[in-house]
Amino acid sequence: MPAELLLVPPVVLVIGALLTWTLGFGGLPSRLPGAAVVWLALIVLVLAWIGVGRQPTELSTPIAAEPLPIVLRMDALSFAIGLVVLSTAALLLTFQPWQWEEAGAATLATAFAMVAVEADSLALTALALGACAAMVTMILRQELEQSARSAWLALLLASLILLWGAAALVTFSGGTSLFSAVPVQAFKWQVFVLIAIPAVLCSGLVPWRTWVSEVWSRPKLGGAGIGVGLLVPLGFLLLLRTYTLGGGQWPVSWLHWVLSVLGLLVALAAALRAQAAPDHRSQLGETVPLAGGLALLALSLGTPLGVAAAVTGVAATGLAVALGMVLPAGGRVTLLGIPLVVGAPPGLTFGARLLTVQAALEAGSGQALLTVGIVAAWFLGYIAAARAAWLPPGAGRGSRAGALVASAAIIGAGAGLGALEQFIAVPAAEAVLSLQTTPISAGVGEVTTASGTFDALPLAIPFAVLLVLFAFFTRPLGLASQRREIRALLRLRMPALPEGLGDQLRALPSLVRSSVRLGTPERLMTQGSIWLWVVVAVVLLVVVTR
Repeated sequence: MPAELLLVPPVVLVIGALLTWTLGFGGLPSRLPGAAVVWLALIVLVLAWIGVGRQPTELSTPIAAEPLPIVLRMDALSFAIGLVVLSTAALLLTFQPWQWEEAGAATLATAFAMVAVEADSLALTALALGACAAMVTMILRQELEQSARSAWLALLLASLILLWGAAALVTFSGGTSLFSAVPVQAFKWQVFVLIAIPAVLCSGLVPWRTWVSEVWSRPKLGGAGIGVGLLVPLGFLLLLRTYTLGGGQWPVSWLHWVLSVLGLLVALAAALRAQAAPDHRSQLGETVPLAGGLALLALSLGTPLGVAAAVTGVAATGLAVALGMVLPAGGRVTLLGIPLVVGAPPGLTFGARLLTVQAALEAGSGQALLTVGIVAAWFLGYIAAARAAWLPPGAGRGSRAGALVASAAIIGAGAGLGALEQFIAVPAAEAVLSLQTTPISAGVGEVTTASGTFDALPLAIPFAVLLVLFAFFTRPLGLASQRREIRALLRLRMPALPEGLGDQLRALPSLVRSSVRLGTPERLMTQGSIWLWVVVAVVLLVVVTR
């Protein structure tokens, strides 16, 4: 298959944007051309990658253009990130409400994102990322001018610093910024910092609230969805390309620790902010930096499994953004979708975080301690999702059909985690680390690493059945009905239990709180119900014998 196919995805996206604007100016406003060409670009990307035998393919101009070489390259990493970018954009353009002007701009922004994905030089990546960021900020300003300032400043600064980094790389390398041609010794830690800062700004990977979370509270979510869905994966692409520039490693070892700790802080801070979110949409917005922080931690481990887990985490984040943006205001689909976004089994988010835990455990004694923070952030996210049942829906209109499609995609990708690792994540890790052996033994239904085996497909089957039951055999419930049902559920009595045990279990939280007072343990031992101590003994038996 010819290398010219690398041009097809960006070109068809540009044509789709022009067609959308042409129809709009002609009095036939429509967002359908944009959505259709994104799906077409996704299909072409998959067919082109299969057609070249899943081998790296390069397309360059016949005219020398140093120090800005116009070279496009499709390798396993480009395919993985391009798949994330196009699938997220396709879901958002299909199921979100768009004006024709904004739909055309979103399609053009996706075209620039694909150029950045396929670019084989840091300079061309910087220019394409800057053009994509400009289109995103234009959409945000068109929707609501006042609230686009933070995103505009962050993305402008990221583009300028990345151009600075490209210029520094050209200087140190003797005149080239090609990822595949830069000498390893030319990749200094100073250049790494000039690449890492734009990556952090694009992906919102800082411990405080950034534009990545703020845009979820806008009255319209079109620009918010396309901005987060495109720029967060591109930020991670920059960090993944740093392994290519360094010949499979970073310039100095302390960078691994700095970015690992940064990723953990970002995840924990986002999980804590999610506890105070005022509505559904704001709570879901905090799941993006939470997932991004854990993906950054996995990527910074510097191990094959860590990089594969990071690629899986980026893919899960893209689908989670699409699902979070199209969730309706209430109903059973919303109650099902929120846990999938925050990492409930068997979704892809769950699989990505499980791989992150395994990668940290296998990285070594020092980095294995990060596992405690990973699990803490993960379960704080669960707590925030449980609290969301009592929150108002927040901004934006949802789509029940879009939520079902995105939920099915997340569950399907989680069920097929083995295939995803085998054909997408592991090849991407091999591309940037130049591996001779694979870090994961993956089949269609399971993933096996040195620390254990995860049977994804058998776990997914009952959840897929629940998805069908929730979606097609129940009527949609409003938010008030959800609250009443949950409160009624919490007030259920336990007639089948021995007399008094139900009251003891319901009183357990207050007993735990009071146990810190002096004298309380002694009173519990002498006056407590026998059934309470039966439960305590069983729990201790399970804990001790595990």
